[in-house]
Amino acid sequence: MSTNGAAAAPGNPQAPEVTGDILDLHYEFAIHYFKLAENRAQIDYDATSTLMALHKQATKGKFNAAVEPALGWFDFVGHDRRAAWEELGDMTKAEAKFEFVSLIGNSCEGFASWLEHKVMEHREKERKLEEERQERIRVAQEQERLRQLEEQRARLEEEQRRLAAAQANMHAHQHTPDRVMPSTPGQYASPQRTIPNSPMTPNTATTVQQKAAELEQFRQDLRDKSDYTLQIGRGEVVRVRVPNKQPGKTMVLWKFCTEANDIGFGVDFEVTTEGEPVVENIVPVERKPCDTELLIGSHSYPKPGNWLLLFDNSFSILRSKTVYYKCELM
Repeated sequence: MSTNGAAAAPGNPQAPEVTGDILDLHYEFAIHYFKLAENRAQIDYDATSTLMALHKQATKGKFNAAVEPALGWFDFVGHDRRAAWEELGDMTKAEAKFEFVSLIGNSCEGFASWLEHKVMEHREKERKLEEERQERIRVAQEQERLRQLEEQRARLEEEQRRLAAAQANMHAHQHTPDRVMPSTPGQYASPQRTIPNSPMTPNTATTVQQKAAELEQFRQDLRDKSDYTLQIGRGEVVRVRVPNKQPGKTMVLWKFCTEANDIGFGVDFEVTTEGEPVVENIVPVERKPCDTELLIGSHSYPKPGNWLLLFDNSFSILRSKTVYYKCELM
């Protein structure tokens, strides 16, 4: 649309060069421009009356004396504007908007460049909003993809645990001797054999229950003690530094578990050589089922330095972990 082209005559409007949302946008900007006092000063009385009439036509449609309030005898401005509105006849709202924008362009020299600038600002704002919307969609899709990967990983791990348990059970049955036929007819004998820690023995069930109770008691004892609790974010590795006070004589003893899910654990030892810290791996990082059992370990080192207890959650892309731990020097 040419904002400084000749306006069509009110009684015979030309077809708008722009329609729909673009025309509405130009019209809104033109209304804003017209309301500024310094711009209205450039528009003469007749053009102002026409603009007010076009605004009425664009918002209300054709003039209808039955629904419009009566004007006072001395409201000369109101009568002029109403007369201009009546002259517009059956002009459509879209045509009225177009004529309004065109008349502003004809009356105000700076309107065309101002409108172009405002339209560019509007498009840039819309572009940024669309980019933000697309970024939100992308982030949501990526989070959903990671969630599905984490669920798939959890399912695979559970399947591996079930398979390992089934294999262990099969192995136990394979190593249990069958009953043998004794030499005395009519009698059977079964060898008397005790299998320690067999899943079927009462002692083992009691031990499992004791371990579970010990694990839960350990959690309860430390749950409200911030010094013994670590919040490890997803993808994060946390190091706990423990000084070796008496090399060769001091032993570090650690106990830990998680509130839920497993975590990687390892031990490094840090020494200072020629003023530079050197780290030696003692226990390689390995994922531990510390959500189902209390893990306990110890280590002694002959050199001065620091043990570094590593709690590794870098493999988890969705879940944070809560770790309860105790570390003692003996």
